[in-house]
Amino acid sequence: MSNNKDITLEIKNIIDNNILDDLKRFLKKRQCLNTSNSILVYLFHIVQSIGILLTSYATGNNNTNLIWIGVSLNFLATLIHVFEQTNNSFLKN
Repeated sequence: MSNNKDITLEIKNIIDNNILDDLKRFLKKRQCLNTSNSILVYLFHIVQSIGILLTSYATGNNNTNLIWIGVSLNFLATLIHVFEQTNNSFLKN
């Protein structure tokens, strides 16, 4: 009888440890997503601002090469924003 109690107690301890490990792993992944999302927000605004300023400057000086670089930076900013929104959708679930 004592052997059955020991086995039951051991199984309960294993399950409790697995639940705790899963929770720790989940919290670590969530923190990583929050950190990367913050970086993506700042990166998006920086790249978008540089792209807009560069495009405006190049348009005023009729420099088509710089215009395309500015447009490309705005496209890159859009991709960064998509990654940010994807992370947000993961965080909400």
